[in-house]
Parts: sequence; C-alpha cells; structure tokens
Amino acid sequence: MKKSLLACCSILLSFTSFAQIADNLTFGLQLGTGKTMALIDDPSDLPSGALKISDGKTSKVENISGRAIRLMVNYNFSEYVALSTGLHFNNKRLFIRNDDGSYIGGSVYTASYVQLPILLRYSSNEIADKMNFIITAGPLFDFKMSEGNEGADYAHFMNLANNRHDYGPRERNGDNSPTSLFSGTGLSVYVGAGVEYHFSDSFNAYAGLSYQASLTNMLNRNLLYNDAEKTSIAETMTWKASMLLFDLGVGFSLN
Repeated sequence: MKKSLLACCSILLSFTSFAQIADNLTFGLQLGTGKTMALIDDPSDLPSGALKISDGKTSKVENISGRAIRLMVNYNFSEYVALSTGLHFNNKRLFIRNDDGSYIGGSVYTASYVQLPILLRYSSNEIADKMNFIITAGPLFDFKMSEGNEGADYAHFMNLANNRHDYGPRERNGDNSPTSLFSGTGLSVYVGAGVEYHFSDSFNAYAGLSYQASLTNMLNRNLLYNDAEKTSIAETMTWKASMLLFDLGVGFSLN
C-alpha cells in the first residue's frame, strides 16, 4: 500500500513539474533562403608540380544559394529572455576554384548539416501593436549528414576524397582509400534579428534575417596529399562557410 502511494505521489509530482516547465515552453518553425559564401584561406599558390603538398591557389568563385529549416524549442526565463534550442537543418553550397599552375577548374560542393543550437533569445517591448523585435544569438554544433558535388568535379577535391586516381595522380588520397571531403563535426556561430507579430497569446508569425558562420575548418583532417609525409589537406588550407538568409516562420505555445 505504501509503495503504491509513493508511486502515485511520484507520478503526480512528475506531471506537476512537467506542467510547470511546459508553461514556459514555446515552439517554432522557420524556413530560410539566401546565399552561402565560401571563406577560403590557402596561403600557398605553388602548383602541385612544384610542391607536392600544394594544389595551387584555391579560392571562391562566387556566392551561391543556401537553405535552412529550423525546428525550435524556447524555454522562457522571463517575458523578454529565453533559451532557444531544437534542430537546425541547412545545406551549404561552396563554389570553389582550383588554380594549379596551367590547370584551372571550378566545382560546386555541397554539405548538409543538422545543427544543435544553444542560443539566447531576446524579445523587446512592443514596437507596434502586437509586434515585438527579436534578437537571437549563440553557438551551433554542426553534425554532417551528407556531402557531394554538383556536376563534374573540375576542381578535383571530391575526386581526391573518393581516391579516384584513375582520373590522374592528383586524385590519389594519401592513404589510398576513399574518405570524406568534409569533417563530420564542426562549430558555427549564429545571429538572427527580426519582428514577431502576435495573432493571439499562443500563435505568432516571424520575419527576419539571420547570419551564421563556421568557426572551425570544414575540411576532413583524414584527407591526405599523396606526398611522402602524407600531409593532411586541412593543414595547408582552411575552408569555412557563412550563410546570410531571409527567414519566415511561425511560433506557438501549448497553453
């Protein structure tokens, strides 16, 4: 009897605690579209014929489209400040040029990520009837879901990762086995700003701009040049990406 009573009390306390937490939770869905900008740091412009671990000068060709989907859970500490987490999904597309002496080629590489956000969200007082200004900022933990290239790989980096040395010696990965071009994990920073219009106490619409940028090198450290030292490609250059997106979304609460 005592055990049954204790079990009932525990269940009741759990429901009470969840109800108290749920009162402070709001949820959201955002869709973003805009541009991905490749940020390339390649200090050596020597062709691979002159220096085995060099692939000439690697650079961005142009900014190209990018997309994001965000599923958000916000825990409201107060009327103005909340912790925002959930899952962000985005597709980064990098248009890369490789100038290897007499050889020049460009490729579009894609990497899709699921991101875990740990963001602080600030909501202002009303700036107009039923409308608030929103600022959100913080880190994103990146986990790669897939990668690829669009069209032929004229810049050859995906061929290198796939160990396609039947195309030529520059496509041989240093350990003679396929690997990935991009690292499986990374860290980014996120900043977003916009306005939220409240149709009711439990439903709102959002419009704004967001910017996120890689803080870590996107290149896989296990991708190696075919030199005597088997030098990691990530030691000779850095690839990062930033995204500037226009966002539309909705938010709601359960109470």
